[in-house]
Amino acid sequence: MSIIKLLSTMMRWEDKTMKYILNQNQCGFLMKHGCFVKSLYQVTYQYFKALGYEIVVEEMEGLVGFKKAPKEVLLADEAFAGRVLEARVPEGFLGILRENGVVKKVGTEPLTLYWNHWGRYTFELLDMRSPEMDEASTRSLLNTAKLMDENRTLYKLKELECLERICAQVGNINVAGGGALLEQLKALMGKEESA
Repeated sequence: MSIIKLLSTMMRWEDKTMKYILNQNQCGFLMKHGCFVKSLYQVTYQYFKALGYEIVVEEMEGLVGFKKAPKEVLLADEAFAGRVLEARVPEGFLGILRENGVVKKVGTEPLTLYWNHWGRYTFELLDMRSPEMDEASTRSLLNTAKLMDENRTLYKLKELECLERICAQVGNINVAGGGALLEQLKALMGKEESA
């Protein structure tokens, strides 16, 4: 076969195929005639257009956005199920989603999928059906509140403890127009320096 015929044949073959290159942070959903076949990862794929193939590419970050197949069908694919966090929230519960330990979302959707490939997601359930506290906890909270009401120093220490917890979770806080808070912090800092 001559070189020209070979190149001509290859060009016709390329016109009839789809070529996809998936990066390490991408997932491809292989569809055939609109039906989900399987998930694809980090390789070069070629499929014939004439046979009804299509690949939908998505970044593997945050919420899974692919909507052309039910979530249950996607989870049946073991390769896909191993790369996502399945967040199920039963009736009467709240779901708390954390990314790398930081709260990102509170939700009530029955089933949500998050890519668990780059960011590490965890999911907790909070039971809202019976928000009961035992007697000892209630008594302890009441005693603490009474002590803080009687002693302003304890109250200020509790405020600073809460502020410290918030700063540890958030990282940075910008206070705008909070003159009273800033003055109180300066006063406390001034007392510590003179002691």
